[in-house]
Amino acid sequence: MPRSGIAVRRRRVRTAGWCIVIAVGVSLAVLIGRWTWQGVSATEGDVPSVGQMHFPIGSEVLRSDKECGSGGCTAVFELRPPPDLTATEMLAQYSQRYEDGIPGSLWDIRKIGFEAVADSETVRVAASLWSSSPSLPARR
Repeated sequence: MPRSGIAVRRRRVRTAGWCIVIAVGVSLAVLIGRWTWQGVSATEGDVPSVGQMHFPIGSEVLRSDKECGSGGCTAVFELRPPPDLTATEMLAQYSQRYEDGIPGSLWDIRKIGFEAVADSETVRVAASLWSSSPSLPARR
């Protein structure tokens, strides 16, 4: 006995619905597992990467260091601003945009605290995953 078109269509819709439910469930399990692993394996030596800092497009990272002390580690970046901005303008825009710190992403939910200063031609940024206002180490 041939199946009617409506029954076949209902079966396909039901199968597609279950596939979507399973995909969402697996995705949530992966994210929750990632967040749990991140919390368990986090150390004071963790520092944000250049990619997590959301520096303005066109800015050039001249130097990237990791400074460690008794309160954990801090990433220190030295940047040349984009051609259309001075160091002071870049600092003002960046500080205003991320006034409360740099929000985490879906993959890494930790908020990044930072402090930045402008020199004549560069901007120095200290960033930490552990402190909301890390101190910028002295120049070497």
